Amino acid sequence: MKEFEEFTKAVSLSMKALAKVIEAAADQLEEHVRRQYTSDKENEKSTAGRQKTAAQSEPTKDEAEASKTAEAPSEAVVPGGDLQKEARRQPRKSKPSKPGQPKTRQQSATQTVYLHMQAVGDVVSLDDLQKDTGFQREKLYNIVYRLKKSGKIKAVGEGLYTAV
Repeated sequence: MKEFEEFTKAVSLSMKALAKVIEAAADQLEEHVRRQYTSDKENEKSTAGRQKTAAQSEPTKDEAEASKTAEAPSEAVVPGGDLQKEARRQPRKSKPSKPGQPKTRQQSATQTVYLHMQAVGDVVSLDDLQKDTGFQREKLYNIVYRLKKSGKIKAVGEGLYTAV
């Protein structure tokens, strides 16, 4: 029973410490959102001032109301009961793809090593692969293992491989 009490006390202390860390992170996030919102608002004001000329008229009543609602951040209810301001998020714009142009994919590391071994055509050591491809040794071990397992290369000696 005593062990259980000690365990529950330890868990309780850990949870309190975790709560402090979470609270600090929430404060930092709130500060970041506040700074981001104010900088966005300043940017909007500065660009709006530069774009407006004397020839342009004042915005209509509907336009003014729409801009006020667009500038105000949405408020989200947090489980603690506090209201936090949430920064507006702009939707990501996807780049339009050019018709008739296929998307090119970069070669995988395994393909790069295999094609290099085929190009050499002779026995290749891990040191040579590391120098030629620039991959780290551990990554090369994993790639060589996969290639051996798939039957595309075979081990000729210790650290020496050739394409099949």
